[in-house]
Order: sequence, then structure tokens, then C-alpha cells
Amino acid sequence: MSTIKNKILALREEKIDIDEKIEKLQKECEHEATDILLHSWRTGAMHPAKICLECHKVLGEPETPEEKAKAIKMISEMQRDVFEKYNGIKAEKG
Repeated sequence: MSTIKNKILALREEKIDIDEKIEKLQKECEHEATDILLHSWRTGAMHPAKICLECHKVLGEPETPEEKAKAIKMISEMQRDVFEKYNGIKAEKG
């Protein structure tokens, strides 16, 4: 095997170990401080999610009316920013 391949395989093993340690810490976290933030569930897709500010675990989707309102505002702002960027004009608010 090549040296590069061996290094990559070793790094992947380290990553698995680190991911397991992070998952263990996230299970221990009490998730007392949360916020609604944009999260990438997959490449090219951003969705609002309830995220723990301590361990960064995604806890689910916005649930309360306040969380849902914040999520809608975030999505609207993101869409306006994308529109302005690709069209080179300022979008009207509202």
C-alpha cells in the first residue's frame, strides 16, 4: 500500500474515534442552552434546527411558535440575500 493511502486510512480511524467521543459527550450534555440556527442536513440544503449551544448537537426542528417565527425570519432573510446576490439588485423588505 502507498504511504498516502496508509495515512488516509489512519486518519479515518482517528476520525471514527473522535466522532464516537463527541457522540458520548453529546449524550452527557443536558442541552440547557439552545437556539434556532441554520443547519446543513445535506450538501446544498440549509434548514432551521434547534441546536444545543454547548455541544452543538441538532435536537430537532423548531417547535414553539416563537421558534417557528424565528425560523421563518431566518429563511426569508436567506432567500432575500440569495436573490440580491444573484440578481445584483436589492429586494424590497416585507
